[in-house]
Amino acid sequence: KQYVSFEKTRLIVFWSKNPEPLIPFLPQLDDLNIHYLFQFTLNDYESEQLEPKLPALARRIETFKKLSNLIGRERVLWRFDPMILSEKINVHNLLEKIGNVGNCIYPYTSRLTISFLSLYPKVVKNLKRAQFASIDPDESVVKRVAEGLLDLSHRWGIEVVSCAENHDMSRYGIRAGRCIDPQLIIKLFSNDPSLIHFFEQYGKQDLFGLDYNTLGVRLKDSGQRKLCGCMISKDVGRYNTCAHNCIYCYANTSPDRVVIEDIFAAP
Repeated sequence: KQYVSFEKTRLIVFWSKNPEPLIPFLPQLDDLNIHYLFQFTLNDYESEQLEPKLPALARRIETFKKLSNLIGRERVLWRFDPMILSEKINVHNLLEKIGNVGNCIYPYTSRLTISFLSLYPKVVKNLKRAQFASIDPDESVVKRVAEGLLDLSHRWGIEVVSCAENHDMSRYGIRAGRCIDPQLIIKLFSNDPSLIHFFEQYGKQDLFGLDYNTLGVRLKDSGQRKLCGCMISKDVGRYNTCAHNCIYCYANTSPDRVVIEDIFAAP
């Protein structure tokens, strides 16, 4: 276990598929003058039962709206992640799933972050155990998905970016994003002098203010994957502790291991 001090904490970025239980505690962060925003993963794999222990999609959509109304649409960033293709989910089905969710929540967010499923060995093992065969997309499939996403983003008026994606989607108009994004953080919390002073130490100034490209490169977190664009931060979390039991999970070794860790972590 590690001690987490809030003494110098200026910002928390939450990653969650179900932040509903956290909402009542957000005023405590407000009282501590700690900023926060959410990377809210909202997928639609209900019919495939790939996320078996999450609340129903309709309830998660309502949570998304509630959170956005509470803290603002620019602080609730939508993720459809991972994008999964299989014999049952073709390009048309995938875009339809994303479109159906987006039609419900686009007024409540400003950005959609996407990436295709990464087939790590434990992911392949868990998918095989669940008798679900995913398909690694070729370039023609990536192009069709990207073009479909751009059509949706233009219709909704929100930005679409990729996350640590092996396929270069910039050629189709989808830039590589930064989930912990210094440019967005400065935009949202420009009234925090200590936060802005931190960024000014790393960024070059031009006629228009900070050069965000230089800032992003200088602040890149070297502890993350090569393609990850996130700025330096401290991860707070633990493997094998999520009880959602998503079949494709990157963090849990297996459902059985999660139960063991749950018991071990119990007070």
